[in-house]
Amino acid sequence: MIGYERKLLERQAKLRSRAAEERERMSHAVAPLQPYVTLTGRALRLGRAVSSHPEWVFLGAAAVAIFKPRMALRAGGRLWAVWRTLRSTRRYLRAFWRWTR
Repeated sequence: MIGYERKLLERQAKLRSRAAEERERMSHAVAPLQPYVTLTGRALRLGRAVSSHPEWVFLGAAAVAIFKPRMALRAGGRLWAVWRTLRSTRRYLRAFWRWTR
């Protein structure tokens, strides 16, 4: 074997071992993120399903209202409070911008 061929083979072996070590390090670095990535993917799939089948939202809300009325009332109250807050904030901002012009 010629000298440069041997050096080339040694270099390739060194690169292979370094790549294997890097893959091992990356697998340890990525492992803690895996549950969040999975949950994000599920949420995106659910969002696409709901956007293509909006009636599912109403069916789900009806099921919750039937089977868990107390939880449905609490959730409805929270949504109503958030809606009121957003509306009042928007009105306040409109008045503020009119006043500053």
